[in-house]
Amino acid sequence: MNKKEKSIKILVPNRLGKQFQNKEGEWIPLKKATKQEKQLVNDGQLDKRDGRLVFSTGSIFDISQTSATQKDLPQIFPNKWIDGEVEHYSQLRKGWRRLQKRITFVL
Repeated sequence: MNKKEKSIKILVPNRLGKQFQNKEGEWIPLKKATKQEKQLVNDGQLDKRDGRLVFSTGSIFDISQTSATQKDLPQIFPNKWIDGEVEHYSQLRKGWRRLQKRITFVL
């Protein structure tokens, strides 16, 4: 990292743990289920769902803020996709634009 560089703030997706719906209709983390409730979930008698997708703030640095070169990237990030194309890029870009219009960042 070059001296005096400031990180770039990004949104980082995080998936919460799986949940089940108890007999009262409340959604509860599966890890808090009793043995009996876990058995009912496994038998399909209680509904379950994947945990919600939430976002937190993360900090990153652009490659230009470091002394690394493009040739260094495969060593820094082994087994990572570096070159290529994004499938359905135009749809992704439209989604970003819609999201950008709805979100106001305070720096």
